[in-house]
Amino acid sequence: MDKCSIISVFNYIRSLLPQCSLFLVGGGTRDYLLKRDFTDFDFAVSLNPEQLKESKLSQVEHIDFSFIKFGIVNMTYGNYKITLASMRKEEKYSDSRHPEKVTFITSAYDDSFRRDFTVNSIYMDSDLKLFDPQRGIKDIQNKTIRMIGDVVKRINEDPLRIVRAYRFCLELSFKLEPSLDKYLCEHKALLNLVNPIKIQQEIKKLDSSYQPALKKLITW
Repeated sequence: MDKCSIISVFNYIRSLLPQCSLFLVGGGTRDYLLKRDFTDFDFAVSLNPEQLKESKLSQVEHIDFSFIKFGIVNMTYGNYKITLASMRKEEKYSDSRHPEKVTFITSAYDDSFRRDFTVNSIYMDSDLKLFDPQRGIKDIQNKTIRMIGDVVKRINEDPLRIVRAYRFCLELSFKLEPSLDKYLCEHKALLNLVNPIKIQQEIKKLDSSYQPALKKLITW
């Protein structure tokens, strides 16, 4: 993905949300640093759901406000899929998947703590400058998948992260950080708490040649 293409997407979103703090985060920034092509853009934005709904986004033809109450808006721009997510804090995952409490915020630093792995928590602004509150760049350099925060707490919040951790290892040829590796090996049965459809969706995100390996890794 070249810089000009990324800047063009930023400029488009900026034209719709001129007063918004806007960061590319997640797989897009990670893949940019790894020099991998990508077509999915995930943006962290400083506007809350009401502000997003009242913005110029409502004028866009191909836009999906289905998840606006969670601060999520999906849209397309050319061949790119774009997700805008209000920056937020999340608390209390009593159903092992969804937070009971969500607080919308304007701080990328605070937003970073809700994310799963350090390599997915690198923020890029419209000048392509990086903000790395969880030291994800170092883990990219070391080819390591590391959980943000306490491994036990974060996996029990959402056991689907077990599948995601292994998926990223296969997809990126990375290794698991030792404490994460140990906990996943011993607690794969937590996936009994996850909707099987969600697991299959994660598996299908991988190239088909890697899918058997992922299925084997998550078998207990």
